[in-house]
Amino acid sequence: MPNRPILLSVVIPTWNAAELTVTTLTGLVREGVPTWAEVVVVDDGSHDGTAVRLRRLFPQIVVLRHERNLGFGAAVNTGFLHAKGRYLGIVNNDVLVTWACLHRLVRFLEERADSGAVTPLLLDASGACTRMGFDCPRTPWQLVVRRLFRRTADGQRLSATAAAPYTSEYLRGACVVFKRAALETSGLFDEQYHTFAEDIDLFCRLWRSSWTAWVLPGESATHYEGRTTRNHPDPAKAARFRQQSKLDVLELPTSRYQKATNPIHVPNLRMLQSAPSGEPHEYPGTREFCPLEKVKLAWT
Repeated sequence: MPNRPILLSVVIPTWNAAELTVTTLTGLVREGVPTWAEVVVVDDGSHDGTAVRLRRLFPQIVVLRHERNLGFGAAVNTGFLHAKGRYLGIVNNDVLVTWACLHRLVRFLEERADSGAVTPLLLDASGACTRMGFDCPRTPWQLVVRRLFRRTADGQRLSATAAAPYTSEYLRGACVVFKRAALETSGLFDEQYHTFAEDIDLFCRLWRSSWTAWVLPGESATHYEGRTTRNHPDPAKAARFRQQSKLDVLELPTSRYQKATNPIHVPNLRMLQSAPSGEPHEYPGTREFCPLEKVKLAWT
């Protein structure tokens, strides 16, 4: 029997969070991986034995590994470049989500020609919903003009309590499904953003390419936000890094997100048409399109 085409590839990036990733995967593959899906975990240079442990516990998934830590965006890019699905999903290693939810996200994208990405509502550990939709960064003048002409309904559109699906310029990126065609247009994550703010940059490029991003309130996943970053040996440094990354997106007039896409740092999904053969996959610590010396901020 010929292999069925993969509809959805779920990419889970992880760094020094073996226990957390095992919990996420256990919930996801408890009843098996559907024939229409695949799971790709990218170990971003962990030194806690994550890749070895996952390969032993979950032989039904693909585990890739960077030799050194390249950052969240680079880890997701590696997974996307390896993926075979027509739709590409990101599930953080601190998110619990079901296949039923992911399948409904795919169906939503299939029904809307201009849709490029969709996320469910994310609930915290207490069951409370977090805000999901945001606006792309703008200059002060752009903000003034936008607020003058913005419709009152937009405030409801960005609310965590909205009942109907709504669009937003960028989404909270812990559990998102993208159309492959949209990412082929916009490019993947800009690997100059080592960790934090890379999702803002990507969604801004999708938005400028006329792809819409959606929140689907009828579906939900649980996000234990912050558990991954707590693994950093210097929490204060991690907090400073998060803040600096967000400011870097807003840096004017040299903000990277406002510049034309830089082919050196933003890999295109067509760069790798066939997946690497053989297991396990080990990826080097540098790429031609992401020289580490050009990464502005260092996470480790």
